[in-house]
Amino acid sequence: MGGPTRPPLTVVIDEVSKIVVVGGRGRNDEGRLVGHASTELLNPHTLELTPGPTMGTGRSHAAVARLGKRRALVIGGWAGGTGLKTTEILDLGRETCAPGPDLTLGVRCSAAEVALDDKRILVIGGDGDGEVLKTTEIFDPTSNDFSAGPEMEEERDNVTAVKIDDRRILVIG
Repeated sequence: MGGPTRPPLTVVIDEVSKIVVVGGRGRNDEGRLVGHASTELLNPHTLELTPGPTMGTGRSHAAVARLGKRRALVIGGWAGGTGLKTTEILDLGRETCAPGPDLTLGVRCSAAEVALDDKRILVIGGDGDGEVLKTTEIFDPTSNDFSAGPEMEEERDNVTAVKIDDRRILVIG
């Protein structure tokens, strides 16, 4: 099976500026689309890629949120043609990947994420197995759980989000 071809996701995750490339999709030996469980670490100074921890589930179109200095939360995505409601926690300090909590509202692919000031993560919109979502979910790292967040006025899929200030988030797409 070939390496990930599209779309890998990246997040800057540690103090030494390693960039983590997470998952992606490609075709297996039978020609079927599959999600990849691989992660790679890119050193931005040397542009060298090295293998990172392997995820439990191959996935593409996942959201990736930084959790502190050496960890990231990989959220939902696609596994081949199946939407995922699962998450995984990458720990680069230990070079491991472990299952995280399931999303509360179900399958979520091509969503955006924004870190809130209190270290919680807001997951925004996406695709819920063919239904474009206007829902959001909030991950609380203290309780290691998701809860329903505020609902948007319109459905949003393949989105990007930027925190403007303590009260506003710009959602594009």
